[in-house]
Amino acid sequence: MTISCTSAPAIGITLFPQDGANLTTLLRHADQALYQAKILTNRDRNQHQNSHQQNGCGP
Repeated sequence: MTISCTSAPAIGITLFPQDGANLTTLLRHADQALYQAKILTNRDRNQHQNSHQQNGCGP
């Protein structure tokens, strides 16, 4: 049995003072940015896997 595992990094970035004037606001916006990055990473990974499956390149 072969098991494969992949990982993809995601990061949430905010800029001071454009994204918030205090630590609480900056952290909240960074968390929101991280969440969006994870959504995009998962979407791109799913599209990549689907294209390989359609071409007979993977499970």
